[in-house]
Amino acid sequence: MEVSEIPSPTFVVNEQGRVSVFLPSFEGEPENPAFTVLEENAVLFDRTPKENCFLTALSDETMSVLKKNAKCLVIEVSLEKTLDMMENDEEVENFGDTFERMYEVSVK
Repeated sequence: MEVSEIPSPTFVVNEQGRVSVFLPSFEGEPENPAFTVLEENAVLFDRTPKENCFLTALSDETMSVLKKNAKCLVIEVSLEKTLDMMENDEEVENFGDTFERMYEVSVK
């Protein structure tokens, strides 16, 4: 999946102040992934040296938390599995079943 922008992705901050973000799954494995915090309520997500995209329309709260953290957990979610669950009116007992991969990214 080639994506240049993901508007308003879901960020979550746990009780310890650690940040996670849910993104659609991408093809291939990440390689030295990193977030570069930009001033326009956006983040440049370098997933591999040749693959990146912008995460845009981030809230001021999300930007503030990202600037305070050196790492962020990325959770890539299978949109296909999620849609299948929704179309079949399956009760989501374990949302983790839709996770394709999880990994940490550095935040600059």
